[in-house]
Amino acid sequence: MGAAQGKAVDMEEALPLETGVRVTQSLLQQLTGKAKTHVRPHQAAQGAATSLAAVHLPPHLEQEVLATLQRDKQLKRALERSTRAGALLLKAEREEVAQVDALAEELTQKEYRAPARPPPCQAEREACLYCYQDNYQDPLRCADKVEAFSQCARQAHAAFVG
Repeated sequence: MGAAQGKAVDMEEALPLETGVRVTQSLLQQLTGKAKTHVRPHQAAQGAATSLAAVHLPPHLEQEVLATLQRDKQLKRALERSTRAGALLLKAEREEVAQVDALAEELTQKEYRAPARPPPCQAEREACLYCYQDNYQDPLRCADKVEAFSQCARQAHAAFVG
């Protein structure tokens, strides 16, 4: 078997060999008698390429493993760049939304004013109310006041509608 069995492999999955034998980390530990060491994910990625030299792999598998590790590093860098870009875009969006809200509020305050004019026919309305209070027993006595209020309301409506 050889010197390759004496060193642990820093890979989680077993590597199938051409012989059909699966070499796992636990198998290597059993053969060497060494306890399993916990490796942090970033250390495993860095040390995987150097520990591959300690394990005898067929050339095509070694190339695949190295290519996979290289792709993993590239994808990790791309993910970091994408995360940073996404954070910057979200920050810019929040700033733009705040600016739009401020401009909309400013425009609303400048341009929109609720009409501050008094309601039309206020005098005729008051006359009707007083007449009804005075003549609660005989409301028909207020017909002329009601007619004057109605006439005023029709004229105000026509003036408003155009």
